[in-house]
Amino acid sequence: MLARTEPAPHPSRSSNGCAQKRPSRTDTPTVTNAAYGSSASVGVVVTAPAGQIPTGQVSVTAGGSTQTVTLDAQGRASVALPRTLAPKTYAVTAVYSGNSTLVAASSSARVTIGRGATKAPAFAPRGTVKAKKKGKATVTVAAPSGLAKATGKVTIRLKRGKATKNITATVRNGRAAVNLPKLAKGSWSVKVTYRGDASYAPTKAVSIRRPLKVKG
Repeated sequence: MLARTEPAPHPSRSSNGCAQKRPSRTDTPTVTNAAYGSSASVGVVVTAPAGQIPTGQVSVTAGGSTQTVTLDAQGRASVALPRTLAPKTYAVTAVYSGNSTLVAASSSARVTIGRGATKAPAFAPRGTVKAKKKGKATVTVAAPSGLAKATGKVTIRLKRGKATKNITATVRNGRAAVNLPKLAKGSWSVKVTYRGDASYAPTKAVSIRRPLKVKG
């Protein structure tokens, strides 16, 4: 968005003989939404009357975080919001501080942070799994560094021939302790689906490369 100009009114002076400040306008911020873990961007344009050049700083606030940046030669500025903003819709406020010839101004918009993505869930048995005995396994749902640990549920599907076992486990701090049912001897294929939580979107069913080997 480019800065717009307005016809220049005749300059006026205050009672002490000094030139009065002219009005400015902070256009509605241009917002680019993002997913959790990525930085949404906010673009700001300050408009001034013809012959006036907007200079100075603009402060952008969203989700309790405020960043102050300097306008460029066209009266524009861009701010990247923190990648740690939790998924939801936030009010965005842009405040221009004004300068020696222009008064301060402000405007607002809204930005939406969607749910982010985890890495594909990983499955690993804990120790040797023996036939006709209950075993244990761990599912790991890794999140990007610096972000919240995954929570929620995972579904594990074990299949051998016509036999199928479906298991649901709870994810805490990125890991789920899985109680395996009694299984017949042999190799079982494994598929894991992460159902998502408030921060992360669900995954598709992931086929684990190594089958679960159940020993006799």
